[in-house]
Amino acid sequence: MSIQFLHQTRTDALSAECTRIGQMLHAACEATEPPMPRTHGPVAEIADRFGLTLFERDILTFAIAVEINAEVAALASRVAAAPRAGFATFGVAIQAFENPDWQALSPHRPLRHLRLIELTLPERLLVSEIRVDERILHALFSDDSSADDAAPDSIDHRLCPYLIQLQQKVPPGAGLAEVAEKISLHFSQNKHQQLVLKGRHRSDVRRTVQAAAGSRGVWLLDPALLPASAVERESFARLWEREARLSGAYLLIETEGNADAGCINRLLQGQPGPIVLAGHDPYKPDIGVLSLEVPQPSRPEQTQLWRRALGPHARRLSTDIDSLTQNFDLGESDISALADKVLLRGLVNGNALWEACRSSARPRLGSLAQRVPALAGWTDLILPDEARATLHVLIAQVRRRHRVYQDWGFAGKSNRGLGTTALFAGPSGTGKTMAAEVIARELNLDLYRIDLSAVVSKYIGETEKNLRVLFDAAEGTGAILLFDEADALFGKRSEVSDARDRYANIEVSYLLQRMESYAGIAILTTNMRSAIDDAFLRRIRFAVNFPFPNCAARLQIWKSVFPEEALLGSLAWEKLARLEMSAGHIRNIALNAAFLAAENSMPIAMEHLLQSAMIECANIEKPLTPTEVAGWTT
Repeated sequence: MSIQFLHQTRTDALSAECTRIGQMLHAACEATEPPMPRTHGPVAEIADRFGLTLFERDILTFAIAVEINAEVAALASRVAAAPRAGFATFGVAIQAFENPDWQALSPHRPLRHLRLIELTLPERLLVSEIRVDERILHALFSDDSSADDAAPDSIDHRLCPYLIQLQQKVPPGAGLAEVAEKISLHFSQNKHQQLVLKGRHRSDVRRTVQAAAGSRGVWLLDPALLPASAVERESFARLWEREARLSGAYLLIETEGNADAGCINRLLQGQPGPIVLAGHDPYKPDIGVLSLEVPQPSRPEQTQLWRRALGPHARRLSTDIDSLTQNFDLGESDISALADKVLLRGLVNGNALWEACRSSARPRLGSLAQRVPALAGWTDLILPDEARATLHVLIAQVRRRHRVYQDWGFAGKSNRGLGTTALFAGPSGTGKTMAAEVIARELNLDLYRIDLSAVVSKYIGETEKNLRVLFDAAEGTGAILLFDEADALFGKRSEVSDARDRYANIEVSYLLQRMESYAGIAILTTNMRSAIDDAFLRRIRFAVNFPFPNCAARLQIWKSVFPEEALLGSLAWEKLARLEMSAGHIRNIALNAAFLAAENSMPIAMEHLLQSAMIECANIEKPLTPTEVAGWTT
């Protein structure tokens, strides 16, 4: 059956309905024979979906008929006994149509409540012009208005500021398709219920819902974008209810926790569905709803997904694929998109795939943490042998964790998470961040710094929420998380005196739990290890001390702080090492001295370093003793 034939059939049926309205209006004027019977067409479809009575259906058809049929408009004017009243009115409808009902134009009945019609003068109900809404006209004349195969590309423009239409690009794999079938079956059997869909990867969740919706389409809603005004929110809810009844489109609401609970509950009231509440930890309404989970592919499944996505390149990249699955815990949609990205660029090798996986997390984490370039190497890091050895062990554990945990079965022996956690403790400037850079550079992973003092909130529950958002965004990315200023959250547990103290312990436990379960590396830094309770320290796998450098260590730092390209004068290294400064401050002194020398077009000399040291000591309010700088200048 051709599209042209279907369109003509719908048009003919609508024309017949309009003719019938004209006949009823003519009968009201001339007392002629009863009109022809109603036909089953687009008006009947809309009447069924919105639960209209026969009288309400006739009012809707009347408003349509005067728009498209001049004869009907003239008859309406005759019935109203008003030459200029060639439009639909409630007064004419009561006179001309069967089984009139005053409740038909009540604000609580579908015609007005769901915006099928508009009254130009609602305070003058009998004589007000009745206009059919533009969206309804589009549905009546469109070939795709059936709820079974509608593509809702003609959505009401008043909904557009709040919604994004998702475009299906690639069909889902077997795991996602199975969940999609369950969603589709649920809504076919429960038209007035919502559904909660939990999934780590947003792209997999969206692809699953799109597969369930099929050609009905999916519209995405961020609750934060909803209008603040209660009146405007109510208008949005009614317009979406109308859209759902017209097209059967899915509404996908991405939400985390209970942050938007009140707003979502109000939106859900009376909605015919289908509505999906989705996220890593989505809000679940109090009403009974089905909960499903989008599966996270196992490591072997991810390997197969990579092989399928890379096609003929997969065999020669077998080792690289194994490395990817061991370091990045990605979903089906992400793997497909990243492989397509690399294939499109034409240079298909292990480095390109690795960099694509690394960079995929940057948009998500960029607004939550500061990405730190991993520039430092082992030669830049001056530490005691014991601390360096611990860092090497940490790196080795990350590289070999798949073999030990999975191949050798140690994962089944642990009742805690398998994450790699570390505490870097030492005074400011002793190399804690630099050590994290060295680890990131060795493992070729991104490093993100999180200032815990900015994450911690005085409001109960907010700190935990901030941490959840961060870890959810980082999950599966392989990123190294560096939590700076841990003293803002950790501390010696004294007697718990109030609710805030009790909740502070909950926040610490939550952070440690997420660090332990995080698949990457999570590092805490502190200036005062002694201030952290031993009970917390026992849950940290690696504790590395960064002592204040002694004279020998400072001598190494000074000798390594200048780049090879730097123009140096005759420097007294042993005398420089007498200055009691940490590595961070020594780097500041060297850099400032370089600028002073460059300004004077001279090599970096002791006099520049002395001047720079005086500036640095003033900055940190540290006295500069004569003994420390004795012999720096003649």
